[in-house]
Amino acid sequence: MSRWEEFFYSPLAGIFWLVVFVRNWLFDKGYLKTQKFNVPIISVGNLTAGGTGKTPLVATIVETFKASGKKVAIVSRGYKGNYKEEAAKVENVRADATDIFGDEPVWFVNKLQVPVYVGRERVKAIEMCIRNEKPDVIIADDGFQHRWFERDHNILLLDVTEESELFLPAGRWREPFSSAKRATLILLTKTNLVTRDQLSLWEERVGDLGFYYEKGNLFKVDYFLESLSRVHGAMELHPGDNVELGSSIARPESFSALIEKNYKIIKHWILPDHSQWTQIDIDLIEKHANTLKCPHLILTEKDYVKVQNFDFIDLNLWLARLGLKFEPSSDEFYQKITEKTDSIAH
Repeated sequence: MSRWEEFFYSPLAGIFWLVVFVRNWLFDKGYLKTQKFNVPIISVGNLTAGGTGKTPLVATIVETFKASGKKVAIVSRGYKGNYKEEAAKVENVRADATDIFGDEPVWFVNKLQVPVYVGRERVKAIEMCIRNEKPDVIIADDGFQHRWFERDHNILLLDVTEESELFLPAGRWREPFSSAKRATLILLTKTNLVTRDQLSLWEERVGDLGFYYEKGNLFKVDYFLESLSRVHGAMELHPGDNVELGSSIARPESFSALIEKNYKIIKHWILPDHSQWTQIDIDLIEKHANTLKCPHLILTEKDYVKVQNFDFIDLNLWLARLGLKFEPSSDEFYQKITEKTDSIAH
C-alpha cells in the first residue's frame, strides 16, 4: 500500500481501532458473555489479516490428534464462502465447493479427511458440529477474534516478518499487539526468514507480556519447503531451474522467499487472498510459460484445490507442501496443547 493510500485509509483505521477497543473492553469486563462447551476447543488465530502460517499449523495439530486415535473436527468462518445457512457442514467437495464454503475449509476436508463446519456465527457452527459429530476435540480455525466461545487453548501466531502495524483497512492488523496477552501459547512464525536481531525484538515484546521459551508458553517456528509433488506433466524439476509461482494468499512474498532458496522464480502470479482462479488465468499462465520456455508452475496447497479440475496442457504443475520446525520441539508443543484437557491423552 502506498503512502497516499495509507493516508486515505487512516481515518477508517482509527474507527476500526475504536470498535475493536470497545468490543474487547465489553468482553474483558463481562458485559459480553462467552459460551462454554463440554468438548475441548483449541483456537488457532492471528492478530493480522492472515499470512502467519496458520493453515499448515491447524493441519499438523489435527494430524497429531488423529494419530492418537481422537475424533477431531474443525470449525471455520468459511471466509468468502457463499453458504446461505447460519452454519453448514462442508460436503460435496466438487469444483465449485470453494465458492460455497471458502478455500481453507475445502482444503481441510480434502487434506485431512475430518468433519469441517463453517459458520458466520462461530457458536452456531460449534453447536452443529457437536450435535452431529460428537468429536473428542474441536479446532477453531482463525478463532482469536471470535470471543463468543470459551477455549481450552488460545494459540496465537505472530509473523516475525511483519513490519507495519497499521490497522485495517490502512494496514493488516485486526487488533493491537497488546491483545496478545489473551493467548495461552504464542508461536513466532517464519523465524528462519529474519535476522537474529529482528527475532530478538519480537522475543522481547512477547516477553513483556509474560511469554518465554523457558515457561513453555512461547515457541518459534521455521517454515520450510518440505516437498514438491508433481500433479500434472512429466518433466523433472531440479534445483536452480526456472519456475513460475501462483498464489492467492495473504503474504505471497513469504511463499516466494521459500521457493527462491532452491529455484529461480521467473514470475509470481499473485491474486488477492482467498481469490478464485479461473480457466482464463491458467490459459494466460500457459501462454506466458510457453513464451519464456518456463514449463514449471508451483502452487500452494490451498490454491491447488481451486484449480484441480482445470485444463493444463503444457505446464508441469507442482504442489508445494510446507513443513514446520518447532523450537522447543514439536513434542513439547503438542504436549502443551493437550495437558489442560484430561479427556485427551497425548
